[in-house]
Formats: sequence, structure tokens, C-alpha cells
Amino acid sequence: MAIGQYLERARDALGLQRASDELVREQFRWLSRQIPVLYAIMFVNSLFMAFAVLEGAGPVMAFAFPAFTAPIMLGRLLLWRHRAASLEGRSVAQMRKALRGIIFAAAGVAILLGSWAVMIMWSVPAQYYAFIPLFTILSTITCAYCLMALPAATYAVILTGSFYITLAMSLTGDVMMMGMAANMLLVALLVIYMVANQFAQMSRIVASRSLMLEQRAYANRLAHHDQLTNMPNRRAFMDALNRIRTQRPEKPVAVAMIDMNGFKPINDTYGHAAGDRLLINAGQCLTAVVGKDGIVARLGGDEFAVLFPRPQGPEWVKAKVQHMLRELGKPINLGEHEIRLGAAFGIAMKTEMPDDPMEMMVHADIALYEAKNSKSSAMSVFEGNMEERVRRRTMIEQALSDDMQMAGITLNFQPIFALKTGDHVGFEALARWEHPVLGTIAASDFVTAAERSGLATKLTVHLFREALKTARQWPGNSRLSFNLSGSGLGTSNLDTILPAMLSEMQFDPSRLCVEVTETALLSNPEVAQRVLGKLQAIGVRIALDDFGAGYASIGYLQQMRFDDIKLDGSLISQIVYDARARDLLIGVLHLCKAVNADVTAEMVENVEQLTLLKALPIENVQGYLLGRPVPDFDTMEPDPSNAAVRKHLFMR
Repeated sequence: MAIGQYLERARDALGLQRASDELVREQFRWLSRQIPVLYAIMFVNSLFMAFAVLEGAGPVMAFAFPAFTAPIMLGRLLLWRHRAASLEGRSVAQMRKALRGIIFAAAGVAILLGSWAVMIMWSVPAQYYAFIPLFTILSTITCAYCLMALPAATYAVILTGSFYITLAMSLTGDVMMMGMAANMLLVALLVIYMVANQFAQMSRIVASRSLMLEQRAYANRLAHHDQLTNMPNRRAFMDALNRIRTQRPEKPVAVAMIDMNGFKPINDTYGHAAGDRLLINAGQCLTAVVGKDGIVARLGGDEFAVLFPRPQGPEWVKAKVQHMLRELGKPINLGEHEIRLGAAFGIAMKTEMPDDPMEMMVHADIALYEAKNSKSSAMSVFEGNMEERVRRRTMIEQALSDDMQMAGITLNFQPIFALKTGDHVGFEALARWEHPVLGTIAASDFVTAAERSGLATKLTVHLFREALKTARQWPGNSRLSFNLSGSGLGTSNLDTILPAMLSEMQFDPSRLCVEVTETALLSNPEVAQRVLGKLQAIGVRIALDDFGAGYASIGYLQQMRFDDIKLDGSLISQIVYDARARDLLIGVLHLCKAVNADVTAEMVENVEQLTLLKALPIENVQGYLLGRPVPDFDTMEPDPSNAAVRKHLFMR
């Protein structure tokens, strides 16, 4: 074994190894309590020994050690009281230095004690010999116990304190004294063994406690940090809100909730690794902008939150949010692809923290919902009337979950006509809901509520069944156009449900046209294409609705085959008065014809629009000019003169 390994073992045995910081603190705490006891016992023992040998040794020799060491022990006692009082403010390095000082001090005092005992032994008659080893061994054992937390100091006291006295006792030639010397050496060795075991146990306890504290700290970190982004999580964010409520409830506070736009399609298209990179990048971006002005947390999924504990006014908060919006909108490189990831922000600002800090989160979330549904702004600030709208949305969701109330949703049918001949082609089914308590509920509101609450498929099945009941009574080959929502199309098994219902109702699939919007296709492109492909395979026509309203519809024209394309009303509304609008419409029609799809123009409101459209390659039209939504076919034509008027319009 190398010399270095022997030295390492020796250091370990002496307790001089590179101890952990926590072990050093524990040693310091132990000794801070024991040092006063140690000095008190040594001083009392030395006085008793001095009085015991006073007559034989004389006052100078008897009181030499107590007189010399008393001021030293008193000084160190006061010093240790000061150190113990300032324990929390001391560094580990200072504690290590103090412990090394104890080792040298213990060895020095033991040498003085041993030397004093030997000098007395050689200067007093034999009848005093018994007192000397008695007081010496008592002092040695007492010191060993008090210094147990620092083995090196204990060993120094035992070895140096015992060496002189046992040597002197052995040299007396007295058999009894020599036996006592041998006994003292044996006791010293046993004490060393006991101290080593005690210190080893202390080390294990401290190590176990340190490990437990580390594990607790790690668990606490896991509980309060997001593992992907290493940012504070929802729990940490709520803790921060609660701290503000406790420490400064009367001060202004602001919270912003953030939801990434288009994250799911990007995650599905490029994979979860790319999605993780986007989330990490978004977290870093938000943290960089907020800086020391707030706390940024990832709440889960693609949702983040920012807490501004000291906002400098509403405009300051809005400026911060605008800065975050600009940074999040910058392009991100994912390999060969450049991605732009936008976001929606909901802001709640209060002049003081509410009694329930959760109110800040709720209001910011309400504002976020408004921002996500706004076409004009990616940022929304909470206002009082927003809460009323949330209550209404909640009531709509609850009504949808009740079969009896959902049955109150009915259908109106708007007619569709062939542009060139004016012949009736079919109807588009449009849902209507007159609720006994909530009044008129817009289709966009209850369809969105159904998607949000997971009831989209249930609503679709209910409306589709009602539409087939009406459509199978229509004369001739009138076509039924039926809209599928995003959630209903992207997350269900409609590719099996709808064909089964067509068969049950004995409705010819070729008379059905399923209309889907770009939003519906975005919810889950792969599932949407599968569902539409299976419907198309049995003869159902597929129409892309609201073409021209979005920004990526051209891409879908390349990916999927559509039988019909319905032009968004925004392309029709200005064609009479705006030449650019007419040119744009003509360009869009060229795209539609390039994919060999029939075109239907929606929202035809006046004769001038109809006249212009007749000169363009458009197959079908619908709008209030030609026919409003009606409950059924019979109510559409109560007066034969309406048909004559319509025929006159088409013949112009």
C-alpha cells in the first residue's frame, strides 16, 4: 500500500479527512456546547488535585497549573460563547479553522497537565502518589468525552496527557504504580476505540441527514419546476402569488397568461422533439424579456404565465406584453424548416391583490380566451363583462351535456341554386338554438362550447340525424350540405358513424355534401383526411368551406381532393364597387378550376352581385337574395310567385 494511502487512512481515523460542510457544522455545534463543560471540569479537577497535594508539594507547585491555565481557559470559554452565539453567521471555512485550533489547544493543555502531574509526582512523598493518577485519568476521560466530535483532539489529549504520567509511574519501581500505569494505558486505548466508533456513527448520521435533505430539496425542486424547460411550474407560480398576498396585499399586481398559437400542428408535423425545442425557446424568450421585473412559469402543455409583482401601470404591462409578442413572433430554425410561433396573451391587472390569489389566474385565463377568439388582437385585458360571458359559456356547456336540452337545437335549411339555370340544387343545414333560459344562442357559440367540452361528436350525430330525417323527404335529388366542426372531425370515428346513419336512413350518399373549414382540418390533419377520404369513397361529396378566409387554404387544395369549394362571403361583398376585389375573385376562381372543383358563392345579397357572378366560372350560389334559411322545404315555397321572381333574377 502506498504511503499516501496510509496517510489518508490516518487522517480518516483522526477525523481530519475532508469532511462535508454539514459534518463540520455538526462538529462545531457539538463542541460549542461541550467546550464550557470541558473547561469547567478541568479547572475543578485541577483545584481538587492542588489541594490534595498542597501539603506535600507546596503552594507554588500545587497551584502552578490552575493559576497558569485558568486565564487561558476563561478566555477561550468567552471566545467560544461568542462563536456559538454567531454560529449562523460563520462560514464553514471559519469553522474548520476553529476546529483545527481546538486540536492544538487540546494537545497543549494535555501536555501542560501531564507535565504538571509528573512534576508533582517527583516532588511529593509516596503517600500522595494515589491522588495524581486518579485526577489525571478523570481529567483525561472527561476531555475525551467532551471532544468526542473531534477525534483528533481527543487522541491528542489521551496520548499526550497519558504519556508523561504513565512513564513517570512506570519509573517509580513501585509494583502497584506500574500496574496502575498499565491499566491507564489500557483504558486510554479503550477510550480511543469508543471515540472512533462514536465519531463514525456521528458521521453516518450526518451523511444520512444530508442525503435526506438533498433528496428533499430535489423533490421540492421537482415539485416546483418544470422538467422540460427548468422553469417554475404552476405550483411555484401559485406560491409566488400567495407570498404577495401575505407580504404586500395592498400593492398593485398583474398576471399574464400565454397560449402558443399553432403549436399542436407543428408538434404533430415535426415531432415531439421539435415541439420540446419550441417550448424551451419560448420559455427562454419570455424569461429574457421579463428579466427581474417578474416571474415566468410554464403551467403545462404550451401554456405559460407571467407574474408582475410590481407593475408600473397598465401601459407598462401592455408594453411588456407587446415586447414578448414581438420576440415570440421571430422565426425559429428547426433543421431545414423556419417556424414562426405566435401567441395569445390574457392580462389581469389589479390595484391590490384579491383575497383569493386564484382570482388573478381565473381573470387572466378569461382574458386569454377572449384574445384567442379575437381576430383583431393577440392581447386582451380582463374586464368585468368578460366574466358574464364566461358564465354564459359555462351554462351553454351544461345545457349541451343534457340530452333533453340538446334536443332543443333545431335545423334551418338555406337553399342553394345553380347559377346558370336558377334550378334548385339543395340545402345547407344550419343549426339554430332558442333556449328557454339563455335565449337565442349563436351556432358559433354552442359549436365552440361543444368542442371545448368534448361534446362535438355527440352534437354532430344529433344534428346529422335530424338533417337526414328532413332531407329524405325532399323531392328529386336535392342535395344536403352538412357542416363538420374541427373537434368533431379530428377526434372521432365519424367515418364509421356517418355511413351507418346514411344506411339506416336509406339516404343516398351521393346526395350528401360534407362541408369542412380550414380550421376543422387544422385540428388534426391526419385524422381529418382519413375521415373525409372514407366518406368520399362511398360517394359523399366533400366541400372546402369559407375558402379565401384563411391563410393556408391553397395548401389544402394540393393535399386533398375536394368536389366543391365554397367561396367565403368576404370575396363577394365588395365585387360590385371594387375592381381589385373583382380581380382577386377571378384569381381565386382560377385556383379552384385548377383542382377541378365546382364553386359555390355564398352571401349573395343583391342583384348586382348576382349579375357579375353569372359572367364567372361559378356553378352554384346561395344568399339572402335567393332564399333565407327556413325550417323545411315546404315553408320555402309558400307562394309560387317567389319562384317566378327568382327565375326572373337568373334570367336577367
